[in-house]
Amino acid sequence: MDDIESIVADQRLFFASGRTRSIAFRQQQLRVLRNAIAQNEKQILSALHADLKKSEYEGYLTEVGIIYDEIRHIVKHTPQVGTSPPFPVPFYQEQKPPEPDIK
Repeated sequence: MDDIESIVADQRLFFASGRTRSIAFRQQQLRVLRNAIAQNEKQILSALHADLKKSEYEGYLTEVGIIYDEIRHIVKHTPQVGTSPPFPVPFYQEQKPPEPDIK
């Protein structure tokens, strides 16, 4: 249990350092994830077959391939997300209710 707590503490410190804010860092981490999936694709597909009885084709089509497409899309559009203006928060999600304006 101490190992998990130290890992979580280390990750919180890393996040607080601000290194994860960079668009380049986020894109690089997504590429690392994509490479890890590619290196373990056979094991992932085998697990999908063992657990869900999905064929290799079905596992790729409905699981692995979708993840590859999502990662590709996010890497391509991450710069836009980082520069988009903030959007307004709906009134029902605000911290306090709006003041009534009765005249």
